[in-house]
Amino acid sequence: MSKIEINKLTNANVYMNGVNLLGRAEEVQLPQIKHKMAEHKALGMVGSAEFFAGIDKLECKIKWNALYPNVMRMCANPFLATMIQVRANLETYNGTGRIKEVPATAFLIGTFKEFPLGNIKPHENAEYETTMSVTYAKLIVDGLDVFEIDVLEKEPISEIIDGKVYNHVKVDKVSLSVVELKETSYGLSANLNISPDKTGVNLVKADNGLQAKIPFGKTGKFIKFERMSLNAYMALTYKEDDTIYFITDKPYIFVGE
Repeated sequence: MSKIEINKLTNANVYMNGVNLLGRAEEVQLPQIKHKMAEHKALGMVGSAEFFAGIDKLECKIKWNALYPNVMRMCANPFLATMIQVRANLETYNGTGRIKEVPATAFLIGTFKEFPLGNIKPHENAEYETTMSVTYAKLIVDGLDVFEIDVLEKEPISEIIDGKVYNHVKVDKVSLSVVELKETSYGLSANLNISPDKTGVNLVKADNGLQAKIPFGKTGKFIKFERMSLNAYMALTYKEDDTIYFITDKPYIFVGE
């Protein structure tokens, strides 16, 4: 039996904000991780040395095989971050054939800075290449975290004031404060104030999940809250429009799609 084992990664699928784009992306160029090195010189050293001083900007390029309006709409807004998920299968071969197949998934978050309207030629299909400025990148192979980079990493600030817990997370220029999280006779209760209009939201832990009643005038609308990791959220193929997703391992909050 051959001792040589060869890995092959030959195909993948792309998801944008949870939307399956099977058969639409022709090529995905994942970010190139380039370390910045700072030179150090000092008296007494026979030479100079370089030490890690950060990373260069991250970019992702996706080439589309046609014009897709829903894709271009997501690329056209430079103020909203887009989540890209590239799912593939890493296959291992030896002399007997394929002996192993494991998932390999890349997660990216960023904003698009280039989206051409395409070159149209007679009797030829137009191609479109978009470029995204990446602030978060993660690669998982067979459940193992290969690397994770978060350029904007910042843990939520927690304060305890008069026995009450205050967590402040900045999301899309809106400061959302979770105030006085406590157990009540009917479950877990919390009060949220969303700046700048200070809209009150009352959370209640129900049988089917964490729910909230948001007052709109004299009527109330029930929405569902889900708490999950960023990986679990990115793995969702469909996001509920009436659900707010709280990311447990990152300071992110997502609403529906």
